[in-house]
Amino acid sequence: MKVNVVKENDKITVQAPKGARAWKWFSNLGGVVNDATGKWEFEDDDDILEGILNCLKKHYGYIHTNDVADVRVTALKEVKSYKSAVCLGGFILCSSFGKNTTSRVGENVFLIDGTISGDGNAPNSYSVVDKGAIFKIKNFPKSLALEENEDFKIEILEKQSIGYRTRGLKLLEDSLVLLEKGGVDITPVKIFLENEEGK
Repeated sequence: MKVNVVKENDKITVQAPKGARAWKWFSNLGGVVNDATGKWEFEDDDDILEGILNCLKKHYGYIHTNDVADVRVTALKEVKSYKSAVCLGGFILCSSFGKNTTSRVGENVFLIDGTISGDGNAPNSYSVVDKGAIFKIKNFPKSLALEENEDFKIEILEKQSIGYRTRGLKLLEDSLVLLEKGGVDITPVKIFLENEEGK
């Protein structure tokens, strides 16, 4: 589950992972959980919205922004979270509740290397990101990626410069080499490729 805030139909709807302290704060802001969706609902009020965003920043590291980028995140040390998920920038790096449960990453988060875990019984569970674990997160707030972080190294990933067209032409060239070795006349295709490279 990714942290999300939406204003619609004279109410504010919040999606956030389970966390005792955050959920108590939501309750104190007058929020109630919609049983059908599992999301928190609040009165549409600017002060309440400010309180929601403060809570999400404090407990989940969430910042409401459209200036985002894909990032690579490396855990600099073991990071534990009791009774809630390990979050960074509103993204779940590790969520596990209960004894010997399977730990999971959240939406738009990919565990590239290393381990995540958790343990404990339901009221005293914890989630753990082990030192050296590497994640890729899509659409991460750029402002957070540029801030110093004592738990994680965050690197903004540049977009892949090679496009589908370039990859297709490279694959075609490789295939033509094999055909030529097999005795097939590829002169017309070579002329076509030379013209394409000039574009």
